[in-house]
Amino acid sequence: MRKATAFIIYFFLFWTASVFSADVKKIVIFPLDANSGGEGLDWLGEGIALSLGEQLKGRNITVISRSERIRLVENADLPPGARISRASMIRVAQKAAADLLVMGKYSGVERNLKISLRVLDIKTLKLSGEIAANGPLSAAPQMENELAWLVLSNTGLDRGGTRDNFQQKMRKIPNPAYAFFIQSLAEPNQNARIQLLKKSLSIYRDFPQAQFRLGQLHFEQRDCNSAMQHLTMARIEGEAHIEHEFMKGTCIGLKDEFSQATQSLSYVLSIADSYEALNNIGVVYLRKGETGLAINALKAARNLDRSDPVVSLNLAIAELLQGDIPAARSLLEEAIKLHPKNGMLNFLLSYFWKQQGAEDQAKEASDKARSMSVSVDRLLKGTPSDWTRMIFAWKH
Repeated sequence: MRKATAFIIYFFLFWTASVFSADVKKIVIFPLDANSGGEGLDWLGEGIALSLGEQLKGRNITVISRSERIRLVENADLPPGARISRASMIRVAQKAAADLLVMGKYSGVERNLKISLRVLDIKTLKLSGEIAANGPLSAAPQMENELAWLVLSNTGLDRGGTRDNFQQKMRKIPNPAYAFFIQSLAEPNQNARIQLLKKSLSIYRDFPQAQFRLGQLHFEQRDCNSAMQHLTMARIEGEAHIEHEFMKGTCIGLKDEFSQATQSLSYVLSIADSYEALNNIGVVYLRKGETGLAINALKAARNLDRSDPVVSLNLAIAELLQGDIPAARSLLEEAIKLHPKNGMLNFLLSYFWKQQGAEDQAKEASDKARSMSVSVDRLLKGTPSDWTRMIFAWKH
């Protein structure tokens, strides 16, 4: 009897999960076209699209992220920053396995804007009628919220929600701060992006996406102190949360706060096969003195990417500390063949030869490292575990 009851419960849960999973709709939203001569409105196309996406996503709706949309556009050999045709949008939406495509345009001037959308069902290619909102630029958050609600109600995705409740999802970031943030997304120069984000946050500090992006840029510059100031205020969910934990774990690991670092990086590895996270947790283990765990993590990282010189450097250091001289030598020789101008690899090779009593080879490798701007004397004052390197790039 208990087995039969357990089976019924299991079947019901499986059926319920399957029904809800199958009922989730995926939406891709493209930047709106500009039919406007108004100054200072160029951020609206991308800004409205992102705001709509934030408000539409929920338990039964997945919205394709901006980064994923750009990747799909580029993979379709289309220019990511240019206006693309409806046929190209459909092709991208089909590649994304999207159910619905939202497109639109805005026109007018700051005191009188019109924003209009259309929704295309990708399966039937049925196009909705125009969904529109009018008002001054100052009312853009209200117009975005109204449009998002109309998209839900016109497609039957509101699922019994009320208009009053949906108003709680309205964009709270004021237009000037939001405009600087949107402009930063398209800015090619990293320092200019940082300045735009700082301007955004100077206007409105409680802006999680801007805090995350600014933390991300500082992280890429290996400035963990500045990165952590912003990452702690980011409160990011979804896919970006994995990158958030990667950056946090890496920076905390550099401060030798090993327990918190391994917790964050282990979380990343529970979700993603990331050689970057494996490398960085390997460095944390090595600096903690857990050489065996470090070697396991670094070997797994190298299996995912054999070409990265940082992983090879760290694994060679771990093998040296473990006392496996043949493995360390083999790693170094293979890595230097691939990266002959890598200063740290040449420095480690010089250390290896010196430990083996091969003074001539050690001096040759040391001279090469110095010629590549490696501070050999400073490094030699530290321990081999201090020579390990973190990876400051997230490619997922």
